[in-house]
Amino acid sequence: YEQYNFERILRLVMPFIINDISAFYLDYTKDILYILDENDFERRCVQSTIYDILLRLLKLLTPIIPHTASEVYSHLPYREKEDIYLEDMPKKQRLEMAEYLDAFEQFEVLRDEVLKEIEVARAEKLLSKTLEAELDVVITKEIDEAIKLLEINLIQVLMVAGINVNIGNEVSVKVSKSNHVTCSRCWNLVPEINEDELCPRCAKIIAKRSV
Repeated sequence: YEQYNFERILRLVMPFIINDISAFYLDYTKDILYILDENDFERRCVQSTIYDILLRLLKLLTPIIPHTASEVYSHLPYREKEDIYLEDMPKKQRLEMAEYLDAFEQFEVLRDEVLKEIEVARAEKLLSKTLEAELDVVITKEIDEAIKLLEINLIQVLMVAGINVNIGNEVSVKVSKSNHVTCSRCWNLVPEINEDELCPRCAKIIAKRSV
């Protein structure tokens, strides 16, 4: 920033926004935000995470796109300042997260292979959408430990109908079309739905709201 090298800043920030936030985090958390109950703890956690990411990105991008950042900031709830220009830049923090970052890199090895094989299946007309995919995967012990550390729900995060996991020496993924049925509310493919065409999760949420 002191050298006005904004191009370098954008080269660092844009891949994070496009790949990590848009193509990954916002994609799989739509199911959480749209489907779960308004005050569900998991949903609130996602909202808080998105809010924190947005606020920090606005602070970082204000010197580059000041008017846009200011307009977005004006619509933020719970903002502490009158305008984004009065906010301090985010400070570099030392976080003891090396173990989790390494674990996420291990998970990305699996995710990349899954995405590649699903694209092949879609190109061959085996699937019309990712949600129809049933996966048989072999993962290494390191990836298995990473998934457990990160407490990842593979079906939810990979946005597939089902997954069967085995441990082996290298990663492999086989894709088939699920024979599960579609929930009329969340559109996920599940083993069974009730008479209202709702999966057990959605049926429980609707029943809770009607009490």
